[in-house]
Amino acid sequence: MKTKAAELLLKNRLAKLERRVHAKGFREAKSVAILYHYDPETENVVRDFAHFLKDERMKADTLAYVSKKEYYEKVKPELSYAYFNKKQLNWLHTPTEKQCIDFMNKEYDILIDLTIRSHYPLRYLFSLSKAHFKVGAAIAYRNDICDLTIDISKQKELPYLITQLKHYLNLIN
Repeated sequence: MKTKAAELLLKNRLAKLERRVHAKGFREAKSVAILYHYDPETENVVRDFAHFLKDERMKADTLAYVSKKEYYEKVKPELSYAYFNKKQLNWLHTPTEKQCIDFMNKEYDILIDLTIRSHYPLRYLFSLSKAHFKVGAAIAYRNDICDLTIDISKQKELPYLITQLKHYLNLIN
């Protein structure tokens, strides 16, 4: 019942979402946001990707959902690395933390979903984001939400997704 209520809420908010879609690649983008699910193995991969973006002269912000309590106690927010956990969700698993709402409302040039598995709080933020160009793997809800999806059926791993993202987002002017 809670899942159906959350899905209905998301569907209603999506219907009201107003955003300006504008495809930008890495050459033109000035701001990029990354959403991902935190675990110790993915953290270094995501940080390397964020450093790549910064080296390409883009402002890169990241927001991670930390689903395990023992991990959340270890992460430390930094200037462009933010984290949230289950305590910052309401009863429908919708993020309520100010940093999440601000992230969702900011008009980034590109928003990248680096999750391989679906996590409702990340889906909610990604779906309702006002980013101009949404990109992610061609899995689950992203086929309906993304402006560009990347096929990772050959290799469902984060490093492969990032390699493909770099390739295709470098092709867009």
